[in-house]
Amino acid sequence: QSSRALMGYSELSDFNGMFINESLDNRNQPNAIDYVHVTFGVKSENFGADAKVYINGAFNNWALDKENIMEYETVFGGYVGTMQLKQGIYNYNFVVQESNQKPNEFFFEGNFAETENTYEIIVYHRPPASRADVIVGYQIIEFNKKK
Repeated sequence: QSSRALMGYSELSDFNGMFINESLDNRNQPNAIDYVHVTFGVKSENFGADAKVYINGAFNNWALDKENIMEYETVFGGYVGTMQLKQGIYNYNFVVQESNQKPNEFFFEGNFAETENTYEIIVYHRPPASRADVIVGYQIIEFNKKK
């Protein structure tokens, strides 16, 4: 995959950064889904020793650590990393972190204000002497949703 930062925005339905563990062979048995080694690659120049590139997503709780770090491979002409994941569908991105700077999620993906987003707001209340919270309000807010 190459950088999409300078490409035009296109709307694609996705899981809003989430993932689903699923196999077409084992739809009714989620515990029977196998783990596989998945190799990710992104074409790029080498950022040098002070920068790290990570595979990032909800599947690894957005953690930038040794489990999802990528290494530069000259023959490939970019960064490559392998992770063990359960079979399924994953939304992910690549993150660049240079020395002590904040992680940059926009280098490879770009930043598109037209992105569709869904937010859920849940308001809880715990009445006096109650042992549980009660949901007193719920609202879904969608931005730039195409109908």
